[in-house]
Amino acid sequence: MTKNSTSPPSRFEKNLARLKYKVGTHRQIKALREKHGASFMLAIWATGGVGDHLLTARFIRDLQAQSGPFTFDVFTFKPALSNWLFSNVPGFRTSIKADGRRTGKFMTRVLKLYDLELYVCGFASVRQQRITDAFVHMNEKFKSAIDSIKAQAKNIPQIINNHPALDGYLSQYSVLKGYRRQNFTHHMAGIPYGGDAFDLDTSLTGLNRLELAPQSYVTVHNGYDDDAARHLEPGQVATKVYPFFGEVVDILKRHYPYLKFVQLGVSSSTPLQQADFNLINKTTVQEAAGILANAAFHLDNESGLVHMATALGTRCAVVFGPTPSNYFGYDSNLNIDPPVCGGCFWMEETWMSSCVLGEQKAPCMFRQTPEMVAESIIRHITEPLNLAHQSRRSTASS
Repeated sequence: MTKNSTSPPSRFEKNLARLKYKVGTHRQIKALREKHGASFMLAIWATGGVGDHLLTARFIRDLQAQSGPFTFDVFTFKPALSNWLFSNVPGFRTSIKADGRRTGKFMTRVLKLYDLELYVCGFASVRQQRITDAFVHMNEKFKSAIDSIKAQAKNIPQIINNHPALDGYLSQYSVLKGYRRQNFTHHMAGIPYGGDAFDLDTSLTGLNRLELAPQSYVTVHNGYDDDAARHLEPGQVATKVYPFFGEVVDILKRHYPYLKFVQLGVSSSTPLQQADFNLINKTTVQEAAGILANAAFHLDNESGLVHMATALGTRCAVVFGPTPSNYFGYDSNLNIDPPVCGGCFWMEETWMSSCVLGEQKAPCMFRQTPEMVAESIIRHITEPLNLAHQSRRSTASS
């Protein structure tokens, strides 16, 4: 009987495709090493969503700036996202899709082709090192950074070995040391933080499609990355999502009728009827970046889009709940803390899906009224925008 061409691939076909991918990846990396001879190459592990990848990219950018050039590949579950974020970082070669089994035979063979394997996600950890004496002699600053990472890692072995289950302790430890999530890895490496701004390739296609002028609109997002969604039941919303953004938008529109509101996001976002444009699942990441870069400000709960907007120079108003603002927040943004509790990030494994206190609705978010949030935004963000708008109108009329 002839096999139907529309039938799903068999287990044998899947394994054959996987084998071809593995062999091709190994040969590709090996050929590069042979071509460059003794040149130094790093394997960088990047996990999580757009925010996590962006923080890793900032760290590698600053490590390059401090210690000199090197070539690196990124091992990730999201190679397309990684290729976009790292494309403007010097020394970046390619992103390689990780198979989740670092200790398997294939990964062991591949990783032996690198001089250093570095894991970066809120902290930095050296997993293997084959740095030649010749390279160390040429680059003492890089050796110093790696030695510093290894020394600092000895202070938090339980946090590193149990990531992400002890990330709540990591946040407390980082803040106690005087750092936040975006620069704690820099502290571990003993290198300066190069700043929040980050060079991202953007597309204006989405903005042109909406026919909106820069600064004439506000972006809003009420979702979370798909890694978090894996821990939720169908229809369930993450505890760190602020539930009243629609009401906040309604208040702001009454105060500033000249501003339009553009909702961004993916499948984890809940559509807002008050938004003028719903772009959920309707933009590429480059288009979303272009829209964020030209917004008057960005309204969100703690998410990857906040990191992206901040990197692009757009100020954010961020409503915090389970995740602490003194760890995840940026000084340039308006960080709105909850009126009660909050900060229970990773106190329990189910913190993202249910309130740690056992409440049906997380008090840290549901007791943060839309009036309170809107008033804070009006006072700290939109009032200067309103003055600027009035100034533009008076200039145009004269």
